[in-house]
Amino acid sequence: MMRNRGRWDDCVQHWGDAAIAFVQDFFTDADRKVILVCGGGFDPRSRIVADHVADACAKDTHCVILREDVPLTDDTLVKRADDNTNAIQARFDNHQVERINMVSGDQAVTGGRTAVQRVQKHLESGTTDLIVDFSAMSIGVAFPLVRLLLEYAEQKPGGQTVNLHLFAIDEPLTDGAITSIASDRATPVHGFGGQLGLDASRGAAKLWLPQLGLGESVPEVLGRVYNWLEPDAVCPVIPFAPSRPRLGDDLIWAFRDEFESTWQVDSRDIVYAHDSYPLDLYRTILRIDDIRQQVFRDVGGSMTILSPFGRKMLAIGAMLAAIDRDFPVVRSEAVGYRMDQDKIDDAEQVRMVHLWLHGEAYPQDNSKEADQ
Repeated sequence: MMRNRGRWDDCVQHWGDAAIAFVQDFFTDADRKVILVCGGGFDPRSRIVADHVADACAKDTHCVILREDVPLTDDTLVKRADDNTNAIQARFDNHQVERINMVSGDQAVTGGRTAVQRVQKHLESGTTDLIVDFSAMSIGVAFPLVRLLLEYAEQKPGGQTVNLHLFAIDEPLTDGAITSIASDRATPVHGFGGQLGLDASRGAAKLWLPQLGLGESVPEVLGRVYNWLEPDAVCPVIPFAPSRPRLGDDLIWAFRDEFESTWQVDSRDIVYAHDSYPLDLYRTILRIDDIRQQVFRDVGGSMTILSPFGRKMLAIGAMLAAIDRDFPVVRSEAVGYRMDQDKIDDAEQVRMVHLWLHGEAYPQDNSKEADQ
């Protein structure tokens, strides 16, 4: 069966030195007016993209720094976040720090909704390029933010084409060194409810694709999502990491109880995806959904539900699939973090990733229309 064409099948992308060269060449154009939205977090990767953008076009950039405040984070990480936020501010004359309370008074996770509201007020006519730096943002903030900016760019404000660029810093050891403390509630990410709970999809067969990761609390967190969703089938997403060939075996062992009893997963149900290439998982998810839509179309249809966790590169792939097909994304969001300094110190050389999601790189100045 041929897969239906995805919006980002031919996504323009750059990796490593090529991504840095793109920033240095593209954003030095004096006609560009840029809005950069980045995270002022404790993550050591927080400053990298902002520094490269500042080197290229600091005076023509409005930098919006999102500072995510979560209750269960120790003072050492707060100090790191302060330092990174201050360093980013120093690079841009036109900057604004937006503090985002990730948890409300009743312990509901509201960071994504708040972030969208805060960023909306910074969108202004005349902007040529929107940049989202995924590196130091939580999934609960980054996903709704990318969707907001994509919808804004598609409207062609002022009648002009607006480019949307997604940047991230890929460094597997750093992802593994940061452990999130999850909320005790499983909920859809803001703006990513899809067809969940709607009468029209009540009879749909629910396929859950959880992204697996190592950590003592991960099985418990994903178990909470599983119990909330009650899916009909589970296809776990396991990263294929060339730098760590046994990672897949380690994950299967860590989730052996879930595979054998609760989720009832066998080897044919496992989805493998390269841990550094978001479009690999993106295309795989769309292919799985196409097959299921054909199989279940006469018996209530199929619903694909995503739960990204762990590696940010894979999370980006899941996000693109969710936006493309309006898949629900369900998680227990982070209410705190821990970081293993030893692993951070051992981190390998980082690599910048650039995905050009919308704009003048695509025919007709509208990538969505061009794919139809």
